[in-house]
Amino acid sequence: MKRLPALFILCLCLSAAAQRHPAERELRALQDSIWHWRASHPGDPLSDNIRASGQTENAVEVHLMRADSAVRSDFRRRLHDSPLIRLCGFDPDTTPYPAAPEGEVPPAGTASMQAEYAFYAPGTEQVALTIRNAGDRELLFGEEYTLCRFQNDRWETLPAGGIWHSLLHGLRPGGEYRFPARLEPRIYPAAYARYRICKRAYAENPRRDWLLTAEFTLTPFVPFTRFNE
Repeated sequence: MKRLPALFILCLCLSAAAQRHPAERELRALQDSIWHWRASHPGDPLSDNIRASGQTENAVEVHLMRADSAVRSDFRRRLHDSPLIRLCGFDPDTTPYPAAPEGEVPPAGTASMQAEYAFYAPGTEQVALTIRNAGDRELLFGEEYTLCRFQNDRWETLPAGGIWHSLLHGLRPGGEYRFPARLEPRIYPAAYARYRICKRAYAENPRRDWLLTAEFTLTPFVPFTRFNE
């Protein structure tokens, strides 16, 4: 009987392993181990990058906020290098950063949004923003906002991968609404950069849609200058 070459047998085994359907408990255990690692590494850039995961028929899909080649390699080296894991997410190595949102600016004396300070130190985790309604109609908006950075002579969106609650806020004339916005410094580090937070809002009767924006700067020298109230 003719013996098959060892290399040929190895290829057959690898092919069979690639085509097998892993048991659900195997995928669940793999997914649980990812989130256990994340919980035990707070403040780690890779931990911050892991935003969601889910099981398909034969793999665990891990959704990363930023999934360039360096981040993927870091994941495979430090966490799992399993063929049962698929890494998904925005890859700035192959895809340009999206342009910042565009929209109509509210007329003067109606609605505005400002950051608490004009300057922040590198590594700042989040900034506090305040929306003010100086108009004569209720201002409506949701939880979602967009983080933007000025780079390469353009305002671009930094994909944040946030999960937003489906809440609608109503701000009456003369009212203020305060909320935090995350800058994700371990995902998008910068020693100096101009930032912009964008948030969509609208008023009714008649319907008017607006884009609220607030700008500030990250800089090593921070005078802690407040915007005028």
